[in-house]
Amino acid sequence: DGRSRACELRVAVRDILRVKAPKLTDEWVAQNMPNAKNVRGLKDVVRKTLRAEAESAQHDELLERAANQLTGRVTSMPPADAVAEMANSSFEGLLEQVHGGGYTITEYLNSQHTDEEKLRKMLRAQAGSELTRLMALDALARENRLEPGEQDYAQAARTVGKAGIEHPREALEGSFGRVYARQLALRARANEWLLERQGLGRK
Repeated sequence: DGRSRACELRVAVRDILRVKAPKLTDEWVAQNMPNAKNVRGLKDVVRKTLRAEAESAQHDELLERAANQLTGRVTSMPPADAVAEMANSSFEGLLEQVHGGGYTITEYLNSQHTDEEKLRKMLRAQAGSELTRLMALDALARENRLEPGEQDYAQAARTVGKAGIEHPREALEGSFGRVYARQLALRARANEWLLERQGLGRK
């Protein structure tokens, strides 16, 4: 009838074809990255970040290798319902990420050249491997009577996405219960024990 009506449009950016980077000068760094102050300071920050990331990757690799050796001592399979629950949680998290990026699950699966059945099978395998690793860490902690301290609770809190909280033990116990919070901290202590054996423990 010739009258306009309000409407809402949603636009999803699929690709960024070209990025125009600013010229890196002391003035630009001072204005946009005051913690670095100047180009030399920014280079120091980048250098320290890369070194920390490399050290973290080395730690992760050693932990993975040690955990893989330990899993050979786990004689029982992870509970099937726990594997299914972890795999389903991973699938739901992936769905959230895919939809948040403006894609459908079908588009994502096509981009990965797979289908939902194969994807769920892969997630179940990953969940089984991760749970077996956690069982190995539990066994390691019990065998060596590793008692978790406050730093281990803090590490456990970071692992479950609760970084920076003031009282990690109380926060974990409030969220997950005392028994599970202690189990998380025991696993963190077992990980740290493995790093200490490699000379890469806390500094």
